[in-house]
Amino acid sequence: MSLETDCPPIHNKSGAEFSICEERTTKKPKVEEEMNDHHLGTTTTTTTTSIDQIEMKDPCASASTTCASCLCDDCANFAVTFSFKYNDGEIELLRKVATHEILHRRKLQLVLNLNHTLLRVAGIDDLTLEEEAYLDTQFTDDPLRQDILIVTVPPKMKSMFLKFRPFVQTFLKEASDMFEMNVYSNSPLSLVREMIRLLDPRNEYFGSRVFSRDDFCSTHPKNKCLDVLLAQESAVLILDHKLEAWREQNQNNVMPMQKYFFCEEEESELRSCCERETNEGYYLAFILQRLKQIHNRFFDDEVICDKLTDRDVRKVLETLRGSVLGGSKIAFDPLQADKLQLWKMAEQLGATCVEQVDASVTHVVAVHAGTPESRWALEEKKFLVYPSWIEASHCMWQKCHEDRFPVFEDDQIGQDRKSKPQEEE
Repeated sequence: MSLETDCPPIHNKSGAEFSICEERTTKKPKVEEEMNDHHLGTTTTTTTTSIDQIEMKDPCASASTTCASCLCDDCANFAVTFSFKYNDGEIELLRKVATHEILHRRKLQLVLNLNHTLLRVAGIDDLTLEEEAYLDTQFTDDPLRQDILIVTVPPKMKSMFLKFRPFVQTFLKEASDMFEMNVYSNSPLSLVREMIRLLDPRNEYFGSRVFSRDDFCSTHPKNKCLDVLLAQESAVLILDHKLEAWREQNQNNVMPMQKYFFCEEEESELRSCCERETNEGYYLAFILQRLKQIHNRFFDDEVICDKLTDRDVRKVLETLRGSVLGGSKIAFDPLQADKLQLWKMAEQLGATCVEQVDASVTHVVAVHAGTPESRWALEEKKFLVYPSWIEASHCMWQKCHEDRFPVFEDDQIGQDRKSKPQEEE
């Protein structure tokens, strides 16, 4: 892989090509030369940041051939991925320096997934006849309304359609004022480049802070992780529709998103937006408001009295998540197949979950109205909701209206249930 930079290409151990800043010297450089970097604005042997006046020492005492203190996009993205000649302590110090610099600008790091999160991309051959017919009616020559495009992706030159999620451009513009944005996609590099070219044609938002499947599969073949990002995890938020795509230790950084279900998928029983000839509305506007809440709370000195460098965005995220279903007491139908997963999700949202119904229960979660627990909820005038009520509240980051998630008798479930969760969008 190569990047278009002014730096010469270097090869890592596996032979993959990447770029770093030009080698400065073969001898151990002086500290003042290493720290004289335009990114930090420092020229002395030992310097302090404007944030909490924390002393920063030479981060490259044993790294003699590379620009260890450079925090340009290209070095920052790949210094950890390809394990330069830095030990763990030096890498952690580089992360600390980069985090101090971004906090000084009152920004946090935001890592964004692409497919199913900011847009939907799929092969033309994968569309149903219904979806193809609907898409044909949506193409326009008006550049201001072009949110559905046909793209050809190398190296196989496969034709694919790309649909931007509603509100995505406004979302990116406003989010960039609060965050330094990164893309981290499980798609191949050629497809990621094409998606970024269309999503950010002026290169305003991401720069070279873009990661693809090619960047992390060799070190973490099963999951994404934040090791490839030169930032402390306490200052990183992740937006992704798939929590399990991330290593367990990074899942507390994830703000789960509702999957953008624009076209049909084999594993889903729901009808896609295409098949229903509609779109999901402005879900990203909801998420943008939550990001503003998190950003404001993190930088509010009256709410959080700790020094900026001691604050942790994961704690802010946990507090916000825990208020969604606060005050709710939930009992589950014993026949509920994914009871344990929903139980855990509800508790993360601040609800109390119990095995047995009693007078203090506020909600009963069930898949049909014929069970004893369901009948009890109806008799006692408690909320009887379908399991997707918890999932929707989890994705919307707010308590959803219970009457949008009714529980039907067995013979009503089929067709009525197919589109109901999508209407909550």
